[in-house]
Amino acid sequence: MRATSRGLDRLLAFGDATVAIAMTLLVLPLVDIAQEVDDHPVGDYLADHRGDLLVFALSFLVIGIFWRGHLQMYEHVDAYNQPLVNANLVWLASIVFLPFPTELLGTTDNEPWTYGLYVGTMLVTSLASLTQKWLIVRAEGSGDARTLVPQIALAALMLVALLIATLVPSIGLWSLLIASRPVEVVLSRAIRPRVPAKG
Repeated sequence: MRATSRGLDRLLAFGDATVAIAMTLLVLPLVDIAQEVDDHPVGDYLADHRGDLLVFALSFLVIGIFWRGHLQMYEHVDAYNQPLVNANLVWLASIVFLPFPTELLGTTDNEPWTYGLYVGTMLVTSLASLTQKWLIVRAEGSGDARTLVPQIALAALMLVALLIATLVPSIGLWSLLIASRPVEVVLSRAIRPRVPAKG
């Protein structure tokens, strides 16, 4: 990797600012809703728009989790190269795009394309995270593939959830919970250390 601390600082600062903007965009539909309250009881209005509130909370949490993982990934990185920059830009593009399918979730009902777009966006984010981690590990000369397991697990979860959500729209975002268990089992078996046979 090319060691330029100033460039790396700018790369991470740009990413943090982009994530902050994406998280801010999530709340704008709620601001529009608040302007329509007028003389209606706030409690009733919140109950009528609980779906919008839940989708906002979910997407805010999702972006927060992705950002936290990104923060941990770059904690000990002191240099970068162009492939890492490109993978980071793809990651940021998916984060910025997420408010769009989030808004669709609040305005459509059991649409396969809506769930597919939402979970598919998170799949792109997780694949971009995996790519960044792989580039970092490769540059550091570490051959331990187990360091990639969290990113692999997340990408696998999103892929399975995407298939479930698009094939069975009535399940919707519950597909994220349904997919988590089989992915966890498969990965735990895949990374379980092999015990050498006693001779």
